[in-house]
Amino acid sequence: MKKITFVLFVTFSINSFAQKLSQENVPEVVKTNFKTKFPAAEKAKWEMDYENFEVEFKLNKNEVSAAFDKDGNWLETETPIKPSTISTEVKDFLSKNFSGFEIKEAEKKETANKGILYELEIKKGELEYDIVVSEKGQLISRTDNDKGGKPKSE
Repeated sequence: MKKITFVLFVTFSINSFAQKLSQENVPEVVKTNFKTKFPAAEKAKWEMDYENFEVEFKLNKNEVSAAFDKDGNWLETETPIKPSTISTEVKDFLSKNFSGFEIKEAEKKETANKGILYELEIKKGELEYDIVVSEKGQLISRTDNDKGGKPKSE
C-alpha cells in the first residue's frame, strides 16, 4: 500500500509541475529564440516544466519538442526518428550489448551540453527497456519496463 501511495504522490507531483501556458505567458526572449532556431515551426504549444519552457510543435510534418530556459537559452530538442537513421556506433553498441532486441521507438535528442543522444525503447521477449545512448555508442541510462511499457517501480 505504501508503494501505491508513493507512486500516486509522485505522479500527481510530476503532473503539477508541467503546466500548459498560453503564448502570452511565455517571455519574449524565449519566443524570439524559439522562432530563430525553428523558423519553419508550426502549431506551437507551450508548457512550463519546473523552471524551463517546453514547446511541442510540427516541423516538416514531424512532432518535435524543445526546451528553453527562462533566459531563452535553448536546452534540447527531441525528434522521433526511424531506427534505420541511428548512428553506426549506436547500432554496434546495441548488437554487442542488447543482441536480439528490437527497437520499438526511437528519438534523437539534441542537447546543448551533452551533444546528440538517442532515446530508445527496446524489447526482446518479455524484456523491455528504455535506454539512452550517446552518439558514440555509450550507455547513459537504462530503465527496466513492465509488460505495459511503463518503468518498473521498486
